[in-house]
Amino acid sequence: MNAYELADFVEISKPNDKTHQAIATMLRQQQAEIEALKESVEMLKHAYCQRDNEVKKLKDEAKKAEQFYLDAFDRGKQIGYAEGMISRKAQEK
Repeated sequence: MNAYELADFVEISKPNDKTHQAIATMLRQQQAEIEALKESVEMLKHAYCQRDNEVKKLKDEAKKAEQFYLDAFDRGKQIGYAEGMISRKAQEK
């Protein structure tokens, strides 16, 4: 039973009683707030899901970029370019 159903029950039990009508109105307002909060939670879940997907994409892209540069460095080592750079850096210090 939700607050709308309870409000109907309270209102039907004593239809001419102002206190019961006020309680029914309050219950309906509470249920409307509950539904709005549920909707907000769902929107936040969706937003977090999108953010997590974007973070995952960025991590994947960073991993690919890192691997690209490591591969390029290995290719440079194979042709002797990287050792020349490393030895020059060591001499500069």
